[in-house]
Amino acid sequence: MQGGTNSSEFRIPNSELEGSLELRVPSPQPSRLTPVPSDKILFPRRMLYVEAVLYLTVAATAFGLGYLTGHRSFSAASKEDAELQMRVPVEGKVLLIPQTGTKHGDAGAIVIVLPAAKLPDKRLPIAGLRPGDSPGDATSAVLAEFGGAATRTDADGRFAFFVPVAGYYRILIISRQATRGIDNLDAVRDIEAIGKYFDAPTDLMQRCGYRWLTKDLRLGTGPVEVEFTE
Repeated sequence: MQGGTNSSEFRIPNSELEGSLELRVPSPQPSRLTPVPSDKILFPRRMLYVEAVLYLTVAATAFGLGYLTGHRSFSAASKEDAELQMRVPVEGKVLLIPQTGTKHGDAGAIVIVLPAAKLPDKRLPIAGLRPGDSPGDATSAVLAEFGGAATRTDADGRFAFFVPVAGYYRILIISRQATRGIDNLDAVRDIEAIGKYFDAPTDLMQRCGYRWLTKDLRLGTGPVEVEFTE
């Protein structure tokens, strides 16, 4: 037929098509890595996050410990300052009146103060508190723990110290030079009362003159003055 052309005449045989065409599939290209400078080290990002969290945790812990330590130190210092402010100064004089001449200071006399409102769980030692003893630091520490104090008069018979808080105290003053006469009923009662605080009260006082007083010690209280007759 002249008027038309059969489309099958223009077909290319499959054998020729397969021989002339090549199916080209692009091969995978090797990835290009950015070179790392020799003076740098690369870390995984997750490791950096972990380290950041670790640093924050350590910093927070150190801050907390520092705060607690500082707070405790400040509290201890504040408590100590408060205790120091509550202390009450006590001063006085112990004098001797001789049979002839003028009165003078009783040098080396013992002055002991004890809380009047309580008694020690265990009677206090007397070492270092007798007139002929050398001052005993251990006994002074026990007295301070109980809430009392002890001191000796200077060459003029003067003394000064602190009690921890204001209140009523028993005061025992033992003369270094005056002697005590024959015991009377008052002396027996005093020794019995002193024996509630100290071990071996008779040995503590020996034959020395003494005064056993009760006094309200607080700011504004006048000096404690005692006189003994030689």
